[in-house]
Amino acid sequence: MFIVINSELITDSDNVEEQNIDIIAEIVLRNLKNNGWNNILFMGRLPDLLYHRLKKLPFTFTVTDVDTYYEPQPENLVPYHSNVIIMNCADMKEFENALKKIVTFPYWHPLSNIILYYHAPYSKEVTAKIFFSYWYYRAINVVIVQYDETEKSMIISYYSPYMTENYKFENIFGCWTAKKIGMQIENFEKSFVCEMQCHNVTSYTKIRASHLGTCIGFVTVSLKNAKKVQYLNLLEDKGKNLHGFTFYAYSVEVIPFFRIVEHKNKTYTFYQRDAAIWNTMAKLLNFTIDITPAVNTLKQKFNFELYISQVFSFSQRKVDLILYPLYQFDLILAEVDYTVPYIDSGVCILSHRAGFQTIIFDVNLVEKNISIIIEFLICLICIWFVFFIYNTEQIGKVSLDQAGKDFINTIKSVLSISLYKPPKRGSFRIFLGITMWCFFILSFSVQAAIISLFSVYKKDKEVDTFEDIIRKGYDIEGIASPDVVLPDTEEKYRIISSKIKTVKDLFGCVKKMENDSRRFCLIDCAIGRYLERNMLNKKGTQFLHLASYARIHSHYLNMIFHKNSPLTENYNKYIMKLFEAGLIKKWMEYRYFDFKEEATVKSLGMNDLGGIFECYGYLLVISFIVFLFEKILGLIFWVKHKFYKNDRKIKNISLKSVLKIKLPKVTFGKSNEVNTSTQTV
Repeated sequence: MFIVINSELITDSDNVEEQNIDIIAEIVLRNLKNNGWNNILFMGRLPDLLYHRLKKLPFTFTVTDVDTYYEPQPENLVPYHSNVIIMNCADMKEFENALKKIVTFPYWHPLSNIILYYHAPYSKEVTAKIFFSYWYYRAINVVIVQYDETEKSMIISYYSPYMTENYKFENIFGCWTAKKIGMQIENFEKSFVCEMQCHNVTSYTKIRASHLGTCIGFVTVSLKNAKKVQYLNLLEDKGKNLHGFTFYAYSVEVIPFFRIVEHKNKTYTFYQRDAAIWNTMAKLLNFTIDITPAVNTLKQKFNFELYISQVFSFSQRKVDLILYPLYQFDLILAEVDYTVPYIDSGVCILSHRAGFQTIIFDVNLVEKNISIIIEFLICLICIWFVFFIYNTEQIGKVSLDQAGKDFINTIKSVLSISLYKPPKRGSFRIFLGITMWCFFILSFSVQAAIISLFSVYKKDKEVDTFEDIIRKGYDIEGIASPDVVLPDTEEKYRIISSKIKTVKDLFGCVKKMENDSRRFCLIDCAIGRYLERNMLNKKGTQFLHLASYARIHSHYLNMIFHKNSPLTENYNKYIMKLFEAGLIKKWMEYRYFDFKEEATVKSLGMNDLGGIFECYGYLLVISFIVFLFEKILGLIFWVKHKFYKNDRKIKNISLKSVLKIKLPKVTFGKSNEVNTSTQTV
């Protein structure tokens, strides 16, 4: 099937030899990609013989022309990526116009196999500049086919931008842009600079960073027989083996996922989860990492503005890699390739772990267990009654004073009865033994349930929802970005958003939380889960809690590459294998800090025994009140008894005084004399 756009199929007017067309067709047929891209894009006037040789392919053919560059582009085109792109250009000027046009075409893709049929005489400098032009537009699988009129043969050139000391092609050129990256490219001749050797771009220089400086290496082969094309590795997968190429990278230490250790010789070693991923990829894809561009920011506190600027610098290809993990943004601002996500995350709210409260008497718990309390009281009364019957049988009479002693003995001993004086009657011994064991079993089971009512520790409710956060009313600190903005649909979301305070340090809020529990911290959910499990306070205990139902959006954790990077596909294949093998989860099972050995066994302190002392204090107060009550009653009885005794004595004294009155003694006799002696009645 042929799709003709802005052009017509052109006949072979240039009288290109059939053998040369066979070579181009052979390159196409032997390097087709099995990636589902079923289109071949033709740019320029190509011989009908080439179409005839390729028509057996189950592909669509799209044809355009350089002459119609300034005409309006067709509308409503389906953007099928082209498996192969064939360009036919006469000179550098036509090549510039063709490339500028084709990169705007819907069927263009930088990772397609590109064949340039170039009619100008062969020149190493021009060839290097053409390859660098393709590299500027991220095209990496390029073959240049030229016809040598003198030798009557085809000259085939292919390149790689990943040159190292141990992997060099026969032609080496250092190339860069005359203007800084981001500036408009007006003319390929003036905008692209290439010179022999790569001494200007081999190290981290301004040319490499700001002018897309790179070392281009290419190989040129002369062929007269089309069948020999099969022996050339023209369009190999460049991202499969980098041959030790050094990638310059932005990096920052992100504990606990990416730790950087600096050595005395100014080299660096990466540790922990993300470091294990990059170290593994470096071995599998055969490349090395140089973090020279980021030496000043490796150990700095998290600076949101700095790292966003690094992302945009990376998208402009000032460096080759970004090592710290990123997320797929809701609004994509930078053109980058996201890799396969290897963990889900988002923005969560970190709080202090809910503490334990010492509860002496829990009213709600008492209400729920009122039946157990009644059983316990009945059991206690029955035990008291057994003591009372036992002692009554021993002393042979009923005594209220003994009943009080039995009650105290019941509370104090709780069935720890010492029968040092067995009952006098044998039948009562049997009754007492059965009764004691029955009450012992009943009291034991009831006391096991009643213990929880006194001096217990009850854990507070954890902060898990937005409502819990609003109820606490604490400020929320964190690095605020568009990803943490809640929708303005509910009142609780508006309240949460109004409480967010922006800070620059990612872990500053978490460090403050160790000594201040009245705060919330916005944190990446994946980081929060590790901090919750692994970060310990000075006592060696976990003190953080991550809200379960207060997640702000959800994201997936990715690495990023340049847009249409040749590394992305191979990276994704390996990361999927690592994920399915469980290695990434294994790398995540590290500790933020080492647990202290003594933290596993925690001795009881005064705070833990506080409930017992409070109960003891209450009992002392109650006992003191009872003691005072008894003393007051005793004093009242003593006063009454004293008053009664004195009153009776007074009555006795008054009666005696009456009975002991001395009266004159009168004697009646013979004479008339009166006897005046007294007589006591």
